[in-house]
Amino acid sequence: MSKTLKMKVDNTGFLLDRMGKDCAPLQYVRELTQNGIEAILRAGRTDGQIVWEADAQHGPVQKLSVTDNGDGMSGDEMIRYINTLSSSGSRQALDGNYGVGAKIAAATRNPAGLLYLSWREGVSDGEAVQLVRDPTGQYGLVSFQDSDEFDFVARVPAEMKPDTVQRTGSGTRIVLLGRSDDHDTCAPPEDAGTNAAQWVRKYLNTRYFRIPKNIRIQCQDYSPGADGGLRPVTGQGPMLDAVALAKGTTPLDGAVAHWWILPTPDAKFPEPVNLPGVGKHATSMQTFNPGYQNRGHVAFLFRDELYDLSIGNAAYAKLHQCGVIFGADRVVIYMEPTAGDITTNTARTLLIVNGGSPPWTDWAQQFRDAMPDALREFIESFDAKRTPADDEAVRERIKEVLQLFPVPKYVPSPTGAEELDDENPVPGNNSGGRNGSRSRGESGEPAKPRPPRAARGLKPKGPRGDRTSQNDVPDWRWKYLRDGTRSPGEMEDKAAQYDPSTNMLLINGDFRGFNVWVDYFASQYPSMPAVREQVEQQVQLWWEQTLLEAVIAHRDYRRSPHWQMQELSDEALTMAVLPRYHLFTAFKRGIRTLLGKPEVEPSAPPNVLPIPGQEAT
Repeated sequence: MSKTLKMKVDNTGFLLDRMGKDCAPLQYVRELTQNGIEAILRAGRTDGQIVWEADAQHGPVQKLSVTDNGDGMSGDEMIRYINTLSSSGSRQALDGNYGVGAKIAAATRNPAGLLYLSWREGVSDGEAVQLVRDPTGQYGLVSFQDSDEFDFVARVPAEMKPDTVQRTGSGTRIVLLGRSDDHDTCAPPEDAGTNAAQWVRKYLNTRYFRIPKNIRIQCQDYSPGADGGLRPVTGQGPMLDAVALAKGTTPLDGAVAHWWILPTPDAKFPEPVNLPGVGKHATSMQTFNPGYQNRGHVAFLFRDELYDLSIGNAAYAKLHQCGVIFGADRVVIYMEPTAGDITTNTARTLLIVNGGSPPWTDWAQQFRDAMPDALREFIESFDAKRTPADDEAVRERIKEVLQLFPVPKYVPSPTGAEELDDENPVPGNNSGGRNGSRSRGESGEPAKPRPPRAARGLKPKGPRGDRTSQNDVPDWRWKYLRDGTRSPGEMEDKAAQYDPSTNMLLINGDFRGFNVWVDYFASQYPSMPAVREQVEQQVQLWWEQTLLEAVIAHRDYRRSPHWQMQELSDEALTMAVLPRYHLFTAFKRGIRTLLGKPEVEPSAPPNVLPIPGQEAT
């Protein structure tokens, strides 16, 4: 039987530092919490507890700690599990614990040390080890002795046992020492994205969908005096279930979509809401703001954890793909994969399905096609309040100029319905040929002739594509904060957003570059009633026209091998309507035809790019 010389890691410090950079800023909170959950499950507790709080043993500067009442560890076990990369107290497996999470996420952010204090059941004193990053850049346990006799395990007297551990006799406390002795690790980290006192709790609530029923997690609010109260963690699921106006699940191909419709952000509850395990009743949606994500968002769900949670404009764009055109700040969708090879990356920051990113776009289209009735009615309730401009006039003008856009008959697609050949060309520099390539080489010489077709009518398998239509004009919708069709932060300071999956153009009616035109022309008719509404409709007509033409033109040019912009960004659409002269001429002609000669003649066209916070000139 042959032997194998086991591979070794030459520079563990470099490896940990590099892997630590792949972790999200607060990933260590999840890793240490998950270690506590697994320790409690190993101990078989029916009353498991995990507490995040300030450690009282570390002088004037607060140090954050996490304590569980799990099975605890002996000194020898801590040396083995903590000082060995990819070693864990749980079963090590690709679909379970790797034994590297806390080391790469927490140790790299606490070079001054992670202090582990642990107690085993039936033993009064505990034992401790400290994992540090030494001056040479290497990670390992530091000796508690200053003499030549190194002792990497210290005894912890029984009086230092935390209350959480006292009740069951075993458990572990981990103290985060940060970068230095004067680093307050209880304070929100600079890259945490929040200064809220409940930063640990909110992270855990938005990272976990649901906490095991036999475990209670509590987090201390941050305060400079370490006197903040303890608040429970439930995960997002119980909160969403408790407040939802409607909720459900929709089966997809290889996944399940979980969805909720939330009340308005300022809604008051007719009856107090009480979450399981939470003593305090909630009276409004604002109650959940500090510790939960209480606005519309999306995420992937796997084993009761949330991955790639998106909020704000990033979430709204994904919700639009799901068909949630209006009310996106009140809709939550979690996609849970149910088939295929499902795992996470080593840093546990990304979900991986069949070796790649989860197919959100495909699942979103399936969800859109199978839209639940309650959600459809919710979205249509916003659409009913819309007062559009003359859509037919815009469509007729678009049809007049469509022939000026070289829209091809076919667009390449790996799953296309038709096979492309010389009779079904796709665009390139000189459209023609199987892949839309040039008919001449870069030197100008004719391209080499193709090999003859195979005998007996057989021919090589060509690329596939889908048929396009010259009349396939995108649909469009205007969105405003005033009627709830635009959510706060959605397309902020952008003119529009285009979703190719739905062929939908969403136009921001609150965009400053649009409203400065409306204000400019409305000011010319000061005595006319309802003049702003009339001017706005006229400006809308040509604004829509310009944006629609930009979308249609992009369809052709994005297929060029020389273009890198495959998706039409919000910024590109915004730039399409910022040139002034032609729009100014069109606005002026349409408004004067409708309203007549201005009562007040302006001296100059408006500045369409006023500095935010300053009035336009």
